[in-house]
Amino acid sequence: MTYSPEELKTMLGAMRLASSAFYRDAVRIGCHPFIEFTGLMNEYIALCEAALAKGIDFTETTAHGSGAVVLPMRSFHREYLNEKLQCIYGHSLAAITERPDPFEDISDEAVSALSDVVGALAKAGVAQKPLRPHCDEHAEFRSDCEACQVHDKDFIIR
Repeated sequence: MTYSPEELKTMLGAMRLASSAFYRDAVRIGCHPFIEFTGLMNEYIALCEAALAKGIDFTETTAHGSGAVVLPMRSFHREYLNEKLQCIYGHSLAAITERPDPFEDISDEAVSALSDVVGALAKAGVAQKPLRPHCDEHAEFRSDCEACQVHDKDFIIR
């Protein structure tokens, strides 16, 4: 564990206080979707409490931690989190997550043929233009990067 069980318990208490303070301010502001973030925070706190009860350091269960252990989560937790995300982001989130894959209908044979052509061009020394533009921070296009998306809008398939 990165933290001792006592440190994690103290952390959880502080997290509960922070969530309560956020809730008070969010209610004062009056934007219901913003208030829903309290539900996300409280669910995360509850999951962390359950993890600690099992001897799991919840600070190590995320992409920012070691990732060696996972936060114990059951299907009803995911359903609740999805409900909260829908309350906050509504149809915008569904539009992103339910967008069909534009390459889904391309056959394996077509992919193989394209791969052969690209390979032959590479052997012939023909420079390859990236299939999709990206920003200077990444080696390839990333849909979660705003800068990559700006480059993508200007991209024209020739």
